[in-house]
Amino acid sequence: MTTKKLLIPRFFLVVGVFLGGGLSQAAGAQCGVDPEAASYLERLQQSRDTYAVSGTFLRESAGARDFISVNRSDAPEGTAEYFNSNANNAQQSFGLPLGRYLDPCEVFEFYTLAITAGPKVAGKSTRVLQLRPRDTLRLGYSLALEEKSGVILRSDTISEKGELLERHEFATVTIASLSKEPSPEQAAPTRPRFVKVAGLPNGYRARLARGFEERALFVSDGIAAATVIFEPLPSTTKPGEGAVRRGATLTYTRGSVVSGKNILVTVIGEVPLAAARVIADAVKLTAGQQ
Repeated sequence: MTTKKLLIPRFFLVVGVFLGGGLSQAAGAQCGVDPEAASYLERLQQSRDTYAVSGTFLRESAGARDFISVNRSDAPEGTAEYFNSNANNAQQSFGLPLGRYLDPCEVFEFYTLAITAGPKVAGKSTRVLQLRPRDTLRLGYSLALEEKSGVILRSDTISEKGELLERHEFATVTIASLSKEPSPEQAAPTRPRFVKVAGLPNGYRARLARGFEERALFVSDGIAAATVIFEPLPSTTKPGEGAVRRGATLTYTRGSVVSGKNILVTVIGEVPLAAARVIADAVKLTAGQQ
């Protein structure tokens, strides 16, 4: 059975985009964020390097239902196995991308935050953190967080029209404190190198995606995230665009002529179509400089 990189479950992607830090509830309250919502946002971010998580969850997306077993006992690496898949890549590994810590005021600029009592998920009490976008360039999220740890036990991804795009929900889960002391690299992780890309949607930042020799970027506002790949387009192919959404994941392609070169830009991630178009417009200029 082969092992390869997994499209990271929303449970882990959210906390993977962040870099844990500390911010008082009072700091969040200064910009109008509910102090309790600010507290749970911070707890969510810190959970990445504080707790080991293992269990089985159900992913519902685009009419498909997958039962997936995950085990992340050593942040930021983990493994996942699709129980109802006969493919030879049913067992896969994943690594969480490092990112920057987001304070509640920064998130509040682009999302409204609310915290409410949540249902029991996998037998554990939860609080639901709602992130509703303030524009059409982001999706919405409803995250059921385990009360003590802040680990995501259920996540709903909501379209710009208010429709449910994808749901992940643990059926069984074990959450344990990481017993070993963090390594110096984990205690003070290397900050990713951000790339200045003019024209990205407000709040989005870009950094080089590892292993793609500067032919791909990771773009995120800390919540929404997409990988952008740009490559030469054969001169015989006419510029155009296409988009396919599967659950919460959009794949958008745009063929363009930049500085006399044919460039194909592909945006893959949990973003609305409007955001993918703006991202493609911004990144194609960077691609034309390669």
